[in-house]
Amino acid sequence: MQPMVKGNNLVAAFEQLVSHVDALNGIVDSFLMSQMELNAFITTHFHVSPFLGIPNVPSPVVVPAGISTATRQLVQTKASLLANKANLVTYKMNYFNPAGDRYINSRYNHTN
Repeated sequence: MQPMVKGNNLVAAFEQLVSHVDALNGIVDSFLMSQMELNAFITTHFHVSPFLGIPNVPSPVVVPAGISTATRQLVQTKASLLANKANLVTYKMNYFNPAGDRYINSRYNHTN
C-alpha cells in the first residue's frame, strides 16, 4: 500500500521544481553569454613581438576555430535553452492545469 498524496500540495511541489529548472535554464544562458565573450576575446587575442614591440596577428588556427565554436554554441545551445523553456510551459499546462490532458489530480475524487 502507498499513501495518497494531496493533489494541491503535489502540484505546488512540482511547480516549485519547474521554477528551479527554469532558473537553472537562466543560469546556463548567462554562462553561455559569458563563455561567448571569453571565446571572442581569445579568438582575437594577439601577442606583442619581442622584436621592436610590434603586435603579432591573431593565430591563424585559433581564429577559424573560435568563430566556429562561437557560432555552434550560440545556435545549438541557445536554441536548446529556448526549447527547454517552451517544454516547461507545455509540461505545466499538461500536468498542473485542470484543463490539461494529463492533469495529475483526480477530477472526481478528493480527500482531506
